[in-house]
Amino acid sequence: MSVVIQDRVSDVTDKFVGTCKFIFILVAIYLSTFIFEAPIRYVLNLAGAGSLLYLRDGIPVIIISLICINWMRGKYNPTILLVIIYLLLLHFFVGMIYIHSLFQQLFGLKVLLPLILGVAIFSVYKLPLIKFRQYIAYVFLIIVLAILINKFYVFPWEGATFDTIFGQGEQARDWTAGGVRRLSGFSRASFDAASALLILVTYLLAAYKNTCARVLFWLLAFIGIALTTSKGAMLAALILLLLMIFNKGENTKPLYQFVLVGLVMLVVLMPIISLLINVRVRDISSEWAWWFTSYADRMEWMWPKAFELLDQHGSYLLGRGLGGIGVSQMYGDGRWINAADNIFVYLTVTFGIVGWIYCGVILTKLFIYKAKTSRENFLIFAFPAIALAYGMSVGVIEQPLLSFTLGAVIGWIFRSMKPS
Repeated sequence: MSVVIQDRVSDVTDKFVGTCKFIFILVAIYLSTFIFEAPIRYVLNLAGAGSLLYLRDGIPVIIISLICINWMRGKYNPTILLVIIYLLLLHFFVGMIYIHSLFQQLFGLKVLLPLILGVAIFSVYKLPLIKFRQYIAYVFLIIVLAILINKFYVFPWEGATFDTIFGQGEQARDWTAGGVRRLSGFSRASFDAASALLILVTYLLAAYKNTCARVLFWLLAFIGIALTTSKGAMLAALILLLLMIFNKGENTKPLYQFVLVGLVMLVVLMPIISLLINVRVRDISSEWAWWFTSYADRMEWMWPKAFELLDQHGSYLLGRGLGGIGVSQMYGDGRWINAADNIFVYLTVTFGIVGWIYCGVILTKLFIYKAKTSRENFLIFAFPAIALAYGMSVGVIEQPLLSFTLGAVIGWIFRSMKPS
């Protein structure tokens, strides 16, 4: 009898491990399409099959559906995932009031798929990340090398068109800042490359204990980010360096909390200041003006216009709904298109004041969460920290890799279940 029971347990375990492996492979493929999106677009465009790229959006839908099915079968209890799905559906219906394009709303939901996927995966599965550190290190080095090559060689996908059923787009963005090329390597745009480097180097700093290796990883990341000219990402990298230097296990938690609170205050205060003061950052110094021009544009017109959009075509309490601001507006109310380029502005226009409550609950849970190891403690604070630092001037919710990572942290700290 005991042998039969052991065999059955072994069969169940094998099936579970097999399912996990299959899901993690799908997630790796999905995320890789963003890391190497430019050459993928180039090849698909040459084959006249650009629209096939959007098949990747089926991957998170399949995985989330599988987890929900297993929940109904009593195998999982992913409470946080179900709550988030419910809240997103609520704001989808809010969007029906203020947004007059169903496709725009659906695109807004598509934009949030990486975040939902991160919540789904890490609220159910415990991924032994340390086992993947060599593969992630290889990917990291490939990204850095591609950016360095891009410094001296213009890739064929830069500025090239990309034809799909949704119209014509870019294979990779070709642009400059103050006459300096914004390099993207294998990514679709410079800010995508910077996001990838930030996320991967954060993981590598936690995965490797050797000081020389960690310093080398950080230096390579900073050089790569500097070549993208993403100033917000450079600030995030410096914040990450601070957290790495003072990483001393559980005793470092108060410092992490202090840094996170400071970043939240900056993310919130800068857009509010733009409403109260007529800021002319570019007038401060003509010599360094190009460093501040993009930020000045956000303060002078982008953020005030975003709040004006909420005031005239939304609800202060519930926002405009999914797709109410950002890239989704290209497929509906394009005359009011606004990138937001600040995580506080983006969340406020999308979810309204209740969005502040959502964020407050998440931060509270993060602050009271008790990490079991110094590595875990570092990751659950470092990932939100770089997202907030970069999110001062970039719409990180629309950055798939950063969005997935934020979802992963949320899923991890709210886990209330174990796989059956």
